[in-house]
Amino acid sequence: DGDGETTEEGYGDGDEDVVCPESCEDDEFFVGPAGCVPYDRILNVSASDGDYKYLSDAVGAAAEGETTLIMVASSAAGGHVIVDSKDVIIAGTESGQKFEWTTVLAAPHLTVQGGVRVYVSNVRVSRTEPNGQLARPAVLAESNSRVYFDKSIVVGLNGVGILADQDAVVRLWSTSVLGQNAGLETSGSAKIEGAFLSVGATEGPARKCTDDKKVNLHNSIIFSDSGESDGCDSDNSSNVWDMNEGLPSSPAWFADFYAGDLHVGEVNMTHHQPDEFFDRLIDGPLCDMDGDVIPETDAYPGADQPQ
Repeated sequence: DGDGETTEEGYGDGDEDVVCPESCEDDEFFVGPAGCVPYDRILNVSASDGDYKYLSDAVGAAAEGETTLIMVASSAAGGHVIVDSKDVIIAGTESGQKFEWTTVLAAPHLTVQGGVRVYVSNVRVSRTEPNGQLARPAVLAESNSRVYFDKSIVVGLNGVGILADQDAVVRLWSTSVLGQNAGLETSGSAKIEGAFLSVGATEGPARKCTDDKKVNLHNSIIFSDSGESDGCDSDNSSNVWDMNEGLPSSPAWFADFYAGDLHVGEVNMTHHQPDEFFDRLIDGPLCDMDGDVIPETDAYPGADQPQ
């Protein structure tokens, strides 16, 4: 794709060399699996002093043929957003405090189509109230689009968390995804790739994939509250801890599983030790979903490094 994963200076040199959140040159913004993404202009979204009060309006104002960085304050409103003709970066303004992206509409919060690139960082996409609505993904990527997530949370409790369809590609770093029917799902020729993810489902498998198994994860946790195996592992995945295959196979591992909070529970850490610890990936994330350093060795699997 021409904007693949990057290797940051300091990898393998010890935790003291890692600075979170990561920084880039002027007119660039760091978004995990895409690295430092150049942008052409900035729009600010805030309830009080931004260029726009609604994220959807800012996306509508982004220019075609450019990459627009949209910085979203926690006070802003999200709404239903369709991106089909422009490249945008959507990022929460306050480090460590994610923009809460909600909507009352039945459609997905974010739909990406038309071969564009969308980059998302420090955002919580939350679809938690079915209210009798038809099941929909919280995030839908289709039509050869490319979507990148970093340090974010996706909750889709009326359907799936993220659905990649047709020829779309979704790449995620240090992100948690919880769905009802599945956390991550692919169909058609789409694929999903991720490192240091926590992926769960309340009623189905953590992942749903086509026969070619293009949901490839590394140093990640998957958990199904219904105990359903997903069968999505392939030679392109590594170090995926399926919590349903052994103890502790309980949502109590997480801070608040049913609300979509997949932080590791930290009240009594003796009950929160994984089957195996992993080394930081040479071409993977340096920082977890909260902006804490991922240790060079003996790192927790999943999106959260407990402090």
